[in-house]
Amino acid sequence: MKFNKHLLFIFIIILIAFVIAIAVKYHQAFQNLWLWFVGFIGVIAGIFRQMGSKISSFFATEPNNLNSGLSQVVNEEPVKPQVKVSDLPVPANLPIEVQKDVSTTIINVLRYSDDGETTLGLLYINDKFYCYTLEDTYSEIKVHGKTRIPAGSYKLDFIKQLTPLTLTYRQTRDWFDFHLEIKNVPGFTGVYIHNGGTSADTEGCLLIADGITSNDSMKTLTNSRKTFEEFYKLIGNQLRNNYDVNINIYDDNWINHLKN
Repeated sequence: MKFNKHLLFIFIIILIAFVIAIAVKYHQAFQNLWLWFVGFIGVIAGIFRQMGSKISSFFATEPNNLNSGLSQVVNEEPVKPQVKVSDLPVPANLPIEVQKDVSTTIINVLRYSDDGETTLGLLYINDKFYCYTLEDTYSEIKVHGKTRIPAGSYKLDFIKQLTPLTLTYRQTRDWFDFHLEIKNVPGFTGVYIHNGGTSADTEGCLLIADGITSNDSMKTLTNSRKTFEEFYKLIGNQLRNNYDVNINIYDDNWINHLKN
C-alpha cells in the first residue's frame, strides 16, 4: 500500500510536469482550449439560469384584481409634458457668435416658438445649452409691456440703480445686488433678465427657467427662481472680474438656416 501511494504521487508529479511542458510549448493552443472550456461552463450555467427563471415565472402569483388596477391608472390626472432641448432641431452649424476670447462670455438666445402671446427660446452660454427663455410676443408696433425686444446683439451688464424691482429682489434674495440689464435696446429701457412664471411677468424682459409647461394656452416656466439665482451668480461673478458679456438674440426664423 505504501509503495502504491508513492507511485501515485510520482505519477501525478510527472503528469503535472507533462501538462506544464505542453502548455509552454503550445501555449496558444492551450490558451484556446482553456477559453473554450470556460465558455462551455458559461453556456451550461446560462441554460440552468434560464430554466430557473421559467420555473419561477410559472409558479408566480398573478394579481387578483387586474381590472381594478387598470382603472386606477386610467383615472389618474395626466402629467403635463415638459419641453426638452433634445426634442428641438438645433443644428450644430448654426451661424451664431461663439466664444473667441477667454475674457468674453457669449450668450445666444434662439427663439423657437411664438403663439401670439408668448415667445419661447433656448439660452446657450459659450455654445452650451443652459436654460429656457420666455418673453412677450412679437409686435411690429410696440405695445408697452407686451412686446418682446428686437433680435440683435447687445451688451449685458449690471444696471447700478436702485429701481423698485431691484429693492424688491434685495428683500427676498441675500445674494442679489443689482439687476442684469440688456443694454441699448432700440425703443426699450430697463430690459432685465430675471425669473418669473408667464408672459404677464415679462414686460419686455427676458425670463429664464429650467423647464416650460407648454401643453395649454398659458405657457408657464418651472423652477425659474432657482435657475435665475444660478445664472445671476455665474454671470455676476464674470462681470465683477471684468469679463465682457455679450447677448445675441435670434428670432424664430433662424430655423430657416436648416434649409440652406
